[in-house]
Amino acid sequence: MNGPKDHPHLTDADATAHALMNEATEWLQHARGISSLLASLIYEAEGVKCKDMASALDAIEAMTHMGLQCATQAHTRMVWDQTPPVNDVLRVV
Repeated sequence: MNGPKDHPHLTDADATAHALMNEATEWLQHARGISSLLASLIYEAEGVKCKDMASALDAIEAMTHMGLQCATQAHTRMVWDQTPPVNDVLRVV
């Protein structure tokens, strides 16, 4: 799996909301793919190894968490970009 260096948007203060949403989509697609694969394996398996199942579920949770974190950062950046500067808000007419 890719490491943090392959996903600089998580720490890049200059990352755009668009880039963060792309990153969120990628993480959530990975989680969906692993969930689907896991469901197929469980359906076809005669027995389930609980430790392997727990590891797979932990991976799905981590990917989902990263996707949600990216989406949250993207939303924050969109709101921040739409907020007028303080000088404009406090300007006395």
